[in-house]
Amino acid sequence: MRKSLTVFIGAKRDDFDDYESKLKAKSDVKVYHDTQRCQIKRRFILAFADSGCSNEELLGREKFRVETFLPPVDTLVSILELRNNAYVDIVDMFVFLESMHELEKSEFQNIAKSLQIFIGKAIFIAKILQELVSADLISECHHLAAYLKGKI
Repeated sequence: MRKSLTVFIGAKRDDFDDYESKLKAKSDVKVYHDTQRCQIKRRFILAFADSGCSNEELLGREKFRVETFLPPVDTLVSILELRNNAYVDIVDMFVFLESMHELEKSEFQNIAKSLQIFIGKAIFIAKILQELVSADLISECHHLAAYLKGKI
């Protein structure tokens, strides 16, 4: 289900034209405000080390698509992929529980070692987070106290 959500959101990236036409049909504004802006072409001499790549200024539809529509969609897709990968890692780690009754005794030793490593990493991360939270929490309490003194 998580993977299908990621694919669904990723497919919406290509539906910009549909969304734009539907919004234009509902809106009084039919043209982007910067579409009719005059573009100034600058002439300059490139130094030998400079690349010939020019900075292209996006206007109107493309500017909105590239700077407003695509970033949240791409961010959401990448976050969903990260979350999906985390779930897959955890499921892979504990998948042996489904077939535990079919495992050989030698396989239990490998599973126990893997779980021990996992638990060790989890404890290490929990200690780091506990230290960060307590240090930040103390600092936040000081800030809140100073804020409340100013308000009262």
